[in-house]
Amino acid sequence: MQKRRTLGRGLASLIPDARAGEGEGGPRAALAGGAVVHIPIDEIKVNPFQPRRYFAAEGMEELTASIREKGVIQPILLRPIDNGYEIVAGERRYRAGCKAGLRTIPSIVRRMGRTESLELALIENLQREDLNAVEEAEAYKQLIEDVGYTQEELSRKVGKDRSTVANMLRLLKLPEEVLDGLGRGAISMGHGRALLGLADHSALLSVYARVIGEGLSVRQTEEEVRRAQEGRKTRKTIKELPTPLVDVQDKLARHLGTRVQLKPRARGGGGKIVLDYYSSQDLERLLGRLESPLI
Repeated sequence: MQKRRTLGRGLASLIPDARAGEGEGGPRAALAGGAVVHIPIDEIKVNPFQPRRYFAAEGMEELTASIREKGVIQPILLRPIDNGYEIVAGERRYRAGCKAGLRTIPSIVRRMGRTESLELALIENLQREDLNAVEEAEAYKQLIEDVGYTQEELSRKVGKDRSTVANMLRLLKLPEEVLDGLGRGAISMGHGRALLGLADHSALLSVYARVIGEGLSVRQTEEEVRRAQEGRKTRKTIKELPTPLVDVQDKLARHLGTRVQLKPRARGGGGKIVLDYYSSQDLERLLGRLESPLI
């Protein structure tokens, strides 16, 4: 029996018995022999545990146009569920097929549980390099939490070093706004790893705002993080804010996406709020955030 590979040769490496031709006998034959069958679009449901979350609009339009002209060349992978089928791999082709007006889509149907479905979805996307860093990290986290894999076991499953998996998981410690930028490609993994060096939430968001506003390189970001760390050590001699004001300061920093400093007066209960901005574009962004409601 040929050993199944995890990475390197597309869907065929995930499902060794998948046939290249059109199968006969419908989904039951597909379950029995791995044949390709056409499944009605309206019987297919999206996998809620699909690791991929972001689909570039331009790429989707190109794929939709291609499918309108030539159809779906590579089948998608489904598993049977109550009242239909759930996508394991191929959601992008499915979405484009829906937009192209297809009534059926070529599919391979395989009976499997949710754990195997998640594994195959992750590996298929990794093979195609379709996942952004945040999607990949979230998929690793889900496999660890839901399936119970150790980082060592997971690294063997996906064919990557344990240190790579560990570094990906660390990215999820970044604030939501930074994760959003990483997922959209506004910053790189190198930027994200550099920002992880700042434990102070407000300082981290301040450096992140500069990275976005000024287009800082990874090396420049590392330097800004180092300066922020040194500044934090210097400020330790200053009297700390009361906890309620620290909470307010952090909430404002999250909302505005920049460094916020509350400077209370010694008497009277008043004080100042100092906001940092790093370019004219960053100031315009900050003004827009100031006009939006504070959540």
